[in-house]
Amino acid sequence: MIDVNGVRHTADPSDGDVVIGRDQAAQIYLDDTRISRSHLRLSAAGNRWHVTDLASRNGVYLDGQRISTVVIDRPVTLMLGDPQGVPVHLQPATTDLAVPPQEVEPEEATTHLDPSLAAVDPAILRTGQYVAARRQELGISQRDVGAKKVLSPAALVTFEKGRSWPRDDTLAKLEDLLQCPRGTLAQIRYSTPVSSPSIPVLQAAAVPMDAAAALSIRALESSLRLLTAASAALPAPSDPDFPARAAAALGELRELQLVATELSRAGAGQALVRILGQLRRLYSDIMMSAAQSPGATLGQRLYATRRSLELSVDDVSAITAVPTTAVVAAEHEQPLEGAHLDALTQFVANTAP
Repeated sequence: MIDVNGVRHTADPSDGDVVIGRDQAAQIYLDDTRISRSHLRLSAAGNRWHVTDLASRNGVYLDGQRISTVVIDRPVTLMLGDPQGVPVHLQPATTDLAVPPQEVEPEEATTHLDPSLAAVDPAILRTGQYVAARRQELGISQRDVGAKKVLSPAALVTFEKGRSWPRDDTLAKLEDLLQCPRGTLAQIRYSTPVSSPSIPVLQAAAVPMDAAAALSIRALESSLRLLTAASAALPAPSDPDFPARAAAALGELRELQLVATELSRAGAGQALVRILGQLRRLYSDIMMSAAQSPGATLGQRLYATRRSLELSVDDVSAITAVPTTAVVAAEHEQPLEGAHLDALTQFVANTAP
């Protein structure tokens, strides 16, 4: 059990390392200026959990002393940021490293969490809801996910309830199991605003799916026409007004693409072929133009660079050793960990046409 500022989390060795930090991609996110983006890592080795300070700026402290590593073989309280900083209480469980994932019942796993204390991230919850719906569509149970050693049932429960975010390699395995393209889960987490009306439209139980799909498709077509007109009216990339107007259009297009993809998975794929193609072409055109602007963002320049070289997100990830989730986050204008930011910036500088 990991208790951070009174919020409880669980960690399972089968899910790999747990990073605590100020980066929103961290498994345990802390919004505190004393905390580095990647502050510390919990990793399982042998029959013990190990804590490693990830070269954090303000350090990890045990009993008032700054430490770089420590083995957790008993209940321990670490302080992050300074000796009186953010408390992290670690409670090892004797069975953590002994029970195979497939032997953990989902119902039992939920009892390890106190619902009144568990922090829910709305964007992760949205992604978890997608995973749960996709599992049901394919007839995959929580036990099946554990049996295939993708994610333990306990960790899957916390993910689907919006309380934790798996590692990148675990996400990739889960996407393969769910038969969706690599990077899909990161796009769902980072692309759609929490207040987006798109998800309720898809989940509206009072409207039959066919009718809901038809209404959503008409709404997509209308939005696409408006955005096409807005794109045609964009000033030249050199114009000072271009960056803000392009960013607004790109944000809308990301959301529309996500809605269209969800509808296609719900059985409306054939009717969306043309719309999806137009959305992606329009998005690509604006991104490529934005990359030529003096105020181009790293995400826009990264997108233009990999498209011009015909590289996928997975290709960029393999070349730069940056996780696919971070590559997607960069192209969607999300904040990056310093090392990932540096690697992608160097990649663009070295390979841009």
